[in-house]
Amino acid sequence: MVQNAQSNYLLDSNLAFNGTVRTIVNHNGINYMGGTFTKISFLTGSGTIVDGASGEFLPGYPKINGKINVAIPDGSGGWYIGGEFTRVGGFERNRLAQIDASGNLTSWAPSVDIGRYPYVYDMVKYGNLIFVSGSFQGINNDFRSYMACIDLNGNLTPFKPKIDDEVFSIAIANDTIYAGGNFRYINDVKRDFSGAISINGTLASWYPEANNYVRSIEIEGNNIYLGGAFTRLKGETVNRLGIVKTNGLLEPWFPNVNSVVESISIKNSKIYVGGRFTKVNNLNRLYLASFDMSGILQNWAPTANGNVFFIDYFGDKLYAAGAFSKVNNQERAGFASINDDGTVSDWNPSCNGTGLAVSMIGDDIFIGGNFTGLGGVNRNYAAAIDADGNFTSWDPNPNAEVSGISYMNGKIYIAGNFTKLGAINRKYLAAVRLDGTLCPFSINPSAAVYAVKAKNDLIYIGGNFSKINNTDRKYIAVLDTNGALTPWSSSPNASVYCLDVNDGDIYIGGFFTMVNGSQRNRVAAIDSDGNLLPFNPDANNSILSILYYKGRIYLGGWFSSVMGTPRSRLAAFNEKGNLLDWNPSPDNTVWTIYGYHEPFDVIYIGGDFTKLSGQDFLNLAAVDLFGNILPWKPNPDRPVYALAGSPDAISSGGDFRSLDNSLSPNYALLKYYTQIPEITILISPEDEALNQPIINTFVWEPAVFASHYQLQIGTDPNFVNLPLLDIDVYSIQYTLPDSILDYSSQYFWRVKSKNSQENSDWSEVRSFTTQIEPPAPPALISPENEEEQVDLAPLFVWYESLTATSYTIEISSDSDFSTIVTTISNLNDTSFELPGGFLASLTQYWWRMRASNAGGPGLWSTPFSFTTKEYIIQEIQLGMGWNLISLNIFAAEPALEDIFSEINEDIEIVKDNAGNIYFPEFEINTIGNWNFKEGYSVYTKAITSLEVVGLPVFPADNPISLNAGWNQIGYLRNSAMNIEIALEDITDDNNLVIVKDNAGNIYFPEFGINTIGDMIPGQGYQLFIIQADTLVYPDN
Repeated sequence: MVQNAQSNYLLDSNLAFNGTVRTIVNHNGINYMGGTFTKISFLTGSGTIVDGASGEFLPGYPKINGKINVAIPDGSGGWYIGGEFTRVGGFERNRLAQIDASGNLTSWAPSVDIGRYPYVYDMVKYGNLIFVSGSFQGINNDFRSYMACIDLNGNLTPFKPKIDDEVFSIAIANDTIYAGGNFRYINDVKRDFSGAISINGTLASWYPEANNYVRSIEIEGNNIYLGGAFTRLKGETVNRLGIVKTNGLLEPWFPNVNSVVESISIKNSKIYVGGRFTKVNNLNRLYLASFDMSGILQNWAPTANGNVFFIDYFGDKLYAAGAFSKVNNQERAGFASINDDGTVSDWNPSCNGTGLAVSMIGDDIFIGGNFTGLGGVNRNYAAAIDADGNFTSWDPNPNAEVSGISYMNGKIYIAGNFTKLGAINRKYLAAVRLDGTLCPFSINPSAAVYAVKAKNDLIYIGGNFSKINNTDRKYIAVLDTNGALTPWSSSPNASVYCLDVNDGDIYIGGFFTMVNGSQRNRVAAIDSDGNLLPFNPDANNSILSILYYKGRIYLGGWFSSVMGTPRSRLAAFNEKGNLLDWNPSPDNTVWTIYGYHEPFDVIYIGGDFTKLSGQDFLNLAAVDLFGNILPWKPNPDRPVYALAGSPDAISSGGDFRSLDNSLSPNYALLKYYTQIPEITILISPEDEALNQPIINTFVWEPAVFASHYQLQIGTDPNFVNLPLLDIDVYSIQYTLPDSILDYSSQYFWRVKSKNSQENSDWSEVRSFTTQIEPPAPPALISPENEEEQVDLAPLFVWYESLTATSYTIEISSDSDFSTIVTTISNLNDTSFELPGGFLASLTQYWWRMRASNAGGPGLWSTPFSFTTKEYIIQEIQLGMGWNLISLNIFAAEPALEDIFSEINEDIEIVKDNAGNIYFPEFEINTIGNWNFKEGYSVYTKAITSLEVVGLPVFPADNPISLNAGWNQIGYLRNSAMNIEIALEDITDDNNLVIVKDNAGNIYFPEFGINTIGDMIPGQGYQLFIIQADTLVYPDN
C-alpha cells in the first residue's frame, strides 16, 4: 500500500478551477481573483471513489493527475484503472494503477511508456491476467503494439500480438479477445477496425469487416455487439451499431443510429447504447437509447445535452458518463444514473469536466474521466478563497473575463471584459464590497480595462479604451473613489496592459510606442500631474507585467532587449531609469512579477518559459535582488499568469493543471522560497541567573533568515513536560504580560528561529531562578485617610511589613499617582517626617507605601488621602539698618535659618529681647526658633523683603506673658488697630508705662501722648510695665 506523496512546494490544495486564473490580490489572508473560470470544484483529481447513493466524493483518496479512460474491479474490493495519467497520489504511475478497497494506491505499477501517445483505453481482467489496449507501443520498456497482457505483479506476459494502430475496446469470452479500434492489421493480416485474437496471441478468424473505427464491443452469448463510427459490416449497411456472431456471421439486426456509438451495455434482455447520436431510426434519441433483443427501439428515452462516452448497468440503474451537463433537463455534470423508467436518480457527482468511466463495488463507485474536481460552486469569472483554501460566499458574478483586480478601503476593484455584474450594468470596471455587495461606483469605458491599481484613495486603470464617460482618456485614467475622473490625463498611443504606482508616479506597460507625443516604447513613467518622466527603458516588444519594489522597477513581457541591451523577457531598472545588471533571462513570456521580503527580498516571476539563463525552470521561478536564480522549482505544467502573497503562502494562478507533480488546477498555494534560519543565540537572562523577576523580559539576538521566533519556558531542561509558555514572537524579545512563574523557583527557556516555511533547531537551554517573594504592602497609619488640617511637614507612620528590609513612600497630587510630588526610598523605619517645601497649604494629597527586600519591591499599599492646613504668606518690608519686626502667623519652618534663608546675605544680625542673637555670617543662632509672640530686632545691610509661610494666629487664643520692665513683643492681629485699643487690656490698671516702635514713636498713656497711632502687622514693639502682666490682643 502506498500513501499520498507530499509536495515540496504545494500547500494543501482543496479546489479545482475549471478555467484560467488571470489575476489575484490578497487582503487579510483572503485571495480575491479573476479569470475565465466559471466553476470551482472540490479537488479530487481525474478519478475518485464516490458514495453510491448521493455521488458525494469520499475525501482522502489519492489524486490522479490525468485522464482516466477505464476502471474495472480488481476482484479484491479495489480497482484497476487505465488512462493518460502519470501520477497517482503524487507517485509515478504511467497510465496504469491499482486502487485498493480502502482507496489507497497499491504497488502494482506497470509503466505504459513507449509510443507517441502511450495511453490506455480499455482493460479486462481475465482470471489472473489483465489485458489492456490503447494507443501505446510498449509497457515496462518492452514493445507491445496497442495491446498487452500484465500479471498481478505488474509484469508483462509473453502475449504480444502485432497490431498497427489504436485499440479502443476489448472484450473476452472463451479465451478469445474481441477488439475494436482504428487499426487495419493484426499479425500482418487485414482486420479493418475489428478482429479477434486468442489469449496466446494467435489471430482468430472472426472479422466483421467494418468500414470505420469500432469504439465499443460487448458480448452476450454468441452475439458480439459492436458500436462505433462504421456504416457497413460484412459489406452490409449497418449504421454504427450491429451484431456479428462468434462464428463471424452478420446478424440481421440493423438499427439506424445517426452518429457514433461510444458504449454498449446489456441488461435484462435490453441493449442500451450511449454516444454522439441524436437520432435512432429517425426518432429523437439524445445521446442515449435502448433496444430489445430483436432490435426494436424502446420508448426509454432519457435526454442528455452532450455526448455519452460510457454506460453500464450496476444494480437496477444505468450509469452514464460523458460530456453532458444535464440529463432530463436536471443538472448532472459528467455523470448520471438512470432508472429503468428513464428518470434520473439523485446520484450526482457533478464533475467539472468529462466523465469516461464508472465501476461499482458494493456501495462505493469509482468514477474517472477528464476532470479535476467534483461538486463545488458556480463562480463566474471572479471568486474569493480564504486562508484555509476554501471558497467564500463572495460572488460578484461578472458576465465575462476578469483580467485585473485590486483592493482598497474595504472594496475589491475588478477590471476586465465584462459588461454586467449579475443583472446590473457595469462596463469593464466595478467595485465590490467584501460582503459581495456591489458599490454604486460606475464608469463607462469605451473598451476593456486590462489593469487596475487602487491606492491612496485613487483608482488607476489601463486598457484598450479611448473614452470614459464620453470624456477623452486614451488607454489610461485615474478615478476617485466615487468613480469620477480626476483631472489627471496622459495619452499613450496604444493599449496599456499593466501598471503600478509609487508615491503618485505611475509606471505603465503595454503595446504603445508614444506617450504625450514623446517616444516611449512599451513602458513609461508619468507623475501625479500627468507629466511624462524621463524614465525610458525602450523595450523592443510588449510589456505584460510591471512591478515597483523597493526602489526598483521590474518589467516582464515579450521583449528581447531594453535600451538597446539584450534582456530576454525580464529586466530591472532603478528609479532614475538606469538598467541594472539583474538578468535572469527567461526563454519565453513573463506574465507576472511579485516581490516578497522573506527570508530576504525575492522576486517571483510567472509565465510561459521553460528556462532561466539556460537552467530548467518551468513557468515559475524565484530570483534574488542580485539576479541569482534560486533553487525553487514548483514547475507548473502550463503558464502562470498571476502571483500574490500573504505571510503564509504565495498564491499562483494560471492555466496549469499541476505543480510539483501534484494536482492543483489553475490555482495553487505555494511555499515561499526559503532557507533554514540560523539557530538563535540567547542574551538574557543569562544561564543560571539568580533573583530574576517573575515578570521578566527574555532577549535574544536576531537570527539570519528568521522572521519570527518560538519561545518556550518550562520546568525541566528537556521540556518533557508541557511548557508553561509556548508562543511565537515577532521581535527579538518578549516580556511576560502576566506572571506565569512562581517565586523562588527554577525555570528553563529556549528559542527556535522560524520563517514562514522553515524552522531552525532549538537554541541552547538556559536556566534561571526567580526572586524571593517581595513583602506585602504596608498598612498605613497616619495621616489617616481623608484627614484634614495636616501640617506641611507631616509625620507619616505605617505598620511594619514582614520580610521587608526597606520602604518607599510616594506622595501625589492626584489619586492615580500620575503627578508625583515626591518619592523617597530606602526608608528603614516605619515612620518618616517630610521636610518642608514639598506640600502646599489647603491642598489634598495622596500617599502610599511599598516594602522591598532582596526579591525587589512589593505592591503599593492602598493610598490614603489628606488635606493640609491653610497656610498663608506674610510679607514684611525691611529698611537698611535696624528694624523691629514680628509675625502674626505660626511659621511652617520656624528656625531662624529657614525664616531668613532667602535673604541671609542681606542680614547682619538678629536679636531678641533676652540678648540672644542670630548671626548668619558666622552661622551663630542662639535664638533657635522664631516665637511669634515676640518682636525681633533685625539689622539689614540693604533694603529687602521678608516672606514667611505659616498658619494664621488667632490673637484672642494666644495671650502674651509680659515681665516687669522692658519687653519686646509681636503684634498678632492681621490688620492695623489703634494702639490705645490694642493695648487696652494692660492700660486700665496703669501698669503700662510706655511703648516704643522702631521709628522712635511713643505711646505714653499717663500723659495721653500717642505718636505711634496704629499698631501695624509685621512690626515689633518695645513696652515697659511696672509689674508682670498678660496681654491679650482683640481678635481679628
